[in-house]
Amino acid sequence: MFNTISAWGNFIIPFIFLNDTKLQPISVGILTYVDTQSEGEVTTHLMAVAAVLGLVPAVTIIVGLQKFIVSVLTAGAVKE
Repeated sequence: MFNTISAWGNFIIPFIFLNDTKLQPISVGILTYVDTQSEGEVTTHLMAVAAVLGLVPAVTIIVGLQKFIVSVLTAGAVKE
């Protein structure tokens, strides 16, 4: 329940207060993109494509730094 409230807050607050599209998070950008492309139609496919494209940079960073992330997380778990 708290995750849902937090996710909604991360969407609705920037949606209301940010007018500059360069400052908006990806969730608000996806909504803005789908609204400008749809013209009243149901465009679930556009929203899905935009969501996947929004995930590509994060997944690329995690995969690229996976070895470093694992070593940092396990460094504190090993007792010397």
